[in-house]
Amino acid sequence: MLRFRSSTPRWRLPAPGMLLASTLSLVCLLALLIWSATDASFAMARWKACVCTGLERLDLAAPGVADSLGITAAITELQWNRLGKRVALLGVLIASGLVAAFAAVIFCLQKPSARRGLTCGLLVVGWVAWVIAQPAIDEWRIRRQVTEVLPRFEKVAAALSPQWPSEPGTIAPGLDYYVDAERHPDFLMLQLSDRVRYPFHEGIGLTARRDKQGVIHFELAAAANAGVEFRPDDSAPALGRSIPEQFLPPVSSAVRLKERWYLVQYGTSQ
Repeated sequence: MLRFRSSTPRWRLPAPGMLLASTLSLVCLLALLIWSATDASFAMARWKACVCTGLERLDLAAPGVADSLGITAAITELQWNRLGKRVALLGVLIASGLVAAFAAVIFCLQKPSARRGLTCGLLVVGWVAWVIAQPAIDEWRIRRQVTEVLPRFEKVAAALSPQWPSEPGTIAPGLDYYVDAERHPDFLMLQLSDRVRYPFHEGIGLTARRDKQGVIHFELAAAANAGVEFRPDDSAPALGRSIPEQFLPPVSSAVRLKERWYLVQYGTSQ
């Protein structure tokens, strides 16, 4: 009896080692992508991890003074708090994902095939793309989260704009402020009852400042290189300007959130 073999190639599952390695690498990459796009403190955890591992050097104005006062040790020391746990998880995900991707490449080289080569290529491209896209992801995450909580900023600005306070008080339930009218009349320390360090969602930061033009600058709770500005005349912030009285670096970008409200980022323009 004649038997005819089908010319159509049968689908074969990848080898267990290759399947496990590529799956683990992909899961770690997707977890990092979702995490970096949703956690307001992810950028801080990434920076802390780079500092602790030596991938980023501290650029301190007076390194000797910082060392003597213990500032450098405090920055480089990893504590087991909300930030430290993020750094540990970040290290585990990146290390596991990259080791798994490297193992997948080894499996591919041992038994080359078009399918294995495509899998390894996609993994490498995915990891490289995620690293390169970090600034864009940070910018998108900050803008999205600030837009969600902008009504809280509007309530605070509405209370401060008519008459800038000259003594401590309460702006809204759960939001108190402190002001030293003699030494720093345009500087407010904001105290939120529900404030947590290194929050998952963005919110109002520790300070609010007013400049000579009546512009109110709000710090953000998580992002260290960005802030929200209320500009009564709706004029766009000038890029590259410095704000000596606010101790902030020049503005690198400004995004209009709505009328009279801008999201500004500080540092070197990219």
